Amino acid sequence: MIMLRRQRSVLTTVRFSNKVYKGFSRYLQAEATTKPVLTRDQMSRYRSPPGSDVGHAVVLIKCDPVSLTFLNSWGRNWGYNGSFSVQDYTVLQWEDTLGPTPVRFYDVFWLDRDLSEKEQQAYSAKPDETLQARAEQ
Repeated sequence: MIMLRRQRSVLTTVRFSNKVYKGFSRYLQAEATTKPVLTRDQMSRYRSPPGSDVGHAVVLIKCDPVSLTFLNSWGRNWGYNGSFSVQDYTVLQWEDTLGPTPVRFYDVFWLDRDLSEKEQQAYSAKPDETLQARAEQ
């Protein structure tokens, strides 16, 4: 994705049924499954018609030909140092009565002239590289 190559944040929002959400969370908390790429087949047993659903947002930090990697907000003890990888965006979808629930990507950016001096200094410190390095540890 071009946004990642330009060092911009990509906010990603998803909606899960409670069953999908709980299964996804359990899967990524188990030590044996925190590091591998999560596939559609692995998530298929958690697919179910919607009940009450749950919304969540994560940040896309890496995109390669075989996976998407996201940074979660639940701390380093969750997933793989706070991150998780999926085969593609469809792993994060579940079937609703109206079709698959959408996974949405938002390109987050700003103009340098809109930043305060303190924000410009923080941006110059390359926080994206720090986050990427932390996620890969």
